[in-house]
Amino acid sequence: MLKPKNNLAKFFLTTAIFLVVFAVVFLIGQNIFAQNDIYGVGYAGNVGLGTQDIRVSVVKVIRAVLGVLGILALILVIYAGVVWMTSGGNQQKIETAKKILLNAVIGLVIIFFAFAIVQFIFSRLAGNGSGACQENEIRGQCDLCVNGVWQCQDQWPGCDCSGNLPPIPPFPNQFIVNNFQTSHGAPLPDHYSYNEQKSNVYWCSKIQTVFNHNIDQQSFQNALANNGLKITQQESASGHGGQWTMRGNTLKFTPEFDDGSGVRKIFAPNGRERVYSDFVPSALEDANGLQLRSCSLGADCEDSDYPDFRWDFYVGSQGDTENPSVTNTYPASDAVVSRDTKIRVIFSEEIDADTVIDPANNINPYPGNIYVYKIELDGSQTIVPKEKFALTVETKGFSISLINGELFDGFSTYEVTIQNIADLCGNLMSQPYVWKFQTNNQTPGVANYSPKGNDVCPDTNISITFNTSMYGNVLDFYIEKLNSAIISSYQLDTSIETSTSDDTSGPPSDIPGEFYVFDTGDPKEANYRVFKFDPASDLGENSRYRITVKTDKIKNISGEYVNQVWDFNVTDLANCVCSPTIDKLNRYQGPTGECLTIYGNCFKGTQAKPATISSIKFGSVDADLPSDYSSTAVATIVPNGLDVYNPSSDNSYPVAVAISYQSSNDVSASNDNHKFMVLDGQANGPCLWSVRPDAGEPAKTKVTLAGIRFGDFA
Repeated sequence: MLKPKNNLAKFFLTTAIFLVVFAVVFLIGQNIFAQNDIYGVGYAGNVGLGTQDIRVSVVKVIRAVLGVLGILALILVIYAGVVWMTSGGNQQKIETAKKILLNAVIGLVIIFFAFAIVQFIFSRLAGNGSGACQENEIRGQCDLCVNGVWQCQDQWPGCDCSGNLPPIPPFPNQFIVNNFQTSHGAPLPDHYSYNEQKSNVYWCSKIQTVFNHNIDQQSFQNALANNGLKITQQESASGHGGQWTMRGNTLKFTPEFDDGSGVRKIFAPNGRERVYSDFVPSALEDANGLQLRSCSLGADCEDSDYPDFRWDFYVGSQGDTENPSVTNTYPASDAVVSRDTKIRVIFSEEIDADTVIDPANNINPYPGNIYVYKIELDGSQTIVPKEKFALTVETKGFSISLINGELFDGFSTYEVTIQNIADLCGNLMSQPYVWKFQTNNQTPGVANYSPKGNDVCPDTNISITFNTSMYGNVLDFYIEKLNSAIISSYQLDTSIETSTSDDTSGPPSDIPGEFYVFDTGDPKEANYRVFKFDPASDLGENSRYRITVKTDKIKNISGEYVNQVWDFNVTDLANCVCSPTIDKLNRYQGPTGECLTIYGNCFKGTQAKPATISSIKFGSVDADLPSDYSSTAVATIVPNGLDVYNPSSDNSYPVAVAISYQSSNDVSASNDNHKFMVLDGQANGPCLWSVRPDAGEPAKTKVTLAGIRFGDFA
């Protein structure tokens, strides 16, 4: 009889401990969290009444009652156990104990389920299924998590916390001409030889103007009615006959003349070997109502001052019968890309917007000319509806991007078909162009940001890295010195070909500096992930700063935007420390043995507290440490022992750098959100670590090269 009693004692003791722990975690803990929860409106505080939402008060009462009932049920379980263990074999006492125990357990089960339901209702009242929000998290465009509570930020642009207006993403403040496009021959020495688009325009060419945003249909019609859009000969100042059309982000002039047998869409024979001027009125607006502001540097306008803009070009004596052809694509054939990737097609020459943009809505790809298919597991093809894409004309081609938060399926294969595309002289592609690409599981979001922590150096710069390319998006950057009235804001519109940040804080800026794209490169769709802000002077010592980055990038079909907020404390130069940050790799794929340069910050610590690189890792595999490097760049080689990339398992390797401070031996590791894809093969060429010095006089300065495998030159 002793053994059963011991087992029963262990059972009841275990049950009692479990129930006590359960009650502490789910009853006491939630009451603690509830002290900071704010629901409903705060009008009652002004008249001396309680400000808590009545629903929350009711829920708290119910939880308290359930807690008391749970304690009573627990006491009954313990009492039944005591009766059973002290029954001395008395069958009547045992039966009584069993009944008490059964009823108490049934009561506990009911109480547990009731409590779970109440907890769910309580969390729903918070608008967040997980209860308290994470500090500095952003919900939508206006809600910031402060001390575990969502708080609307009325001071943020586009936010109206009274509920009268819906939150809006960053609004671009520049509508500009990106470039002008023509079909043309080799530049002529005497006519704009510095610009091939202007110099020797074919007499069959249409003149196409490309903007950074889509054009408003009504403003285009108004410009036509007011004769604001026109092309004239410089010698006669008379306009050339022709037709203007608008497609998406383009305007196109098609020259026309009647040769007696009908209207031909070319420059007239007596109008060739002439200089023309293309006039673009500032009355044009984009789809959001933003008025045309200027010509970009790449557009090369003769008159780029408000109110109207002029672009000159020379029509030569040559025609064109050469068919356009695809020269490059992004993604490349069989490449692996993110789920929100843009598809870019580059041709041998400029292409006609009328053959790539759907005239029905001026947004989607032209039906019949551009197809995107998903290749199913059984080999069949499922077309991706064109309504999921927006098309933008660019230099010598176009790009299409998913809209409204749509994403490609992860770990899937897609096929793209391009056909019937014409150049600006009307010549068509000779045959369709088809290629495939694959997707990984990467979706829009923020991968990393810096600086962080409480001991940031005053001379720091600020960076943010996104999961996927932000090319074509608008970013608003805010830097605020907390507990003061000091705040500055900047906007960067990456749809502008020669984009620079615009100071939107109003002169003079409290914190002057530049917000810019750090990882520019071609193709842009594979870059434009890392953005930096360089303050013009050091940040204030012993101060706390808040960084807010808002974008118009939609990250899911729920309409949420990619945003980030974070705080950090700045100390003085003598006491500050830094953690290494990787901003980009010079390449993201290659074989083992490949030379790789890692760009970032804090690879050598600070001036007052120097550090050295203690490790460079690809996943868990160590790479060689170079003999020389700088604080912002370090080179290595891709180590052996890494598996070749397999799309089905997405086995790319995160690259990380760790530094060790010389004074304390403390080790600080970098972010590891930059991944390297290992390809088949083995590289064995020379790798250069450094060039010392990096400047000097010709034939006088001695230069030292540090690296490995230089013997491979022999």
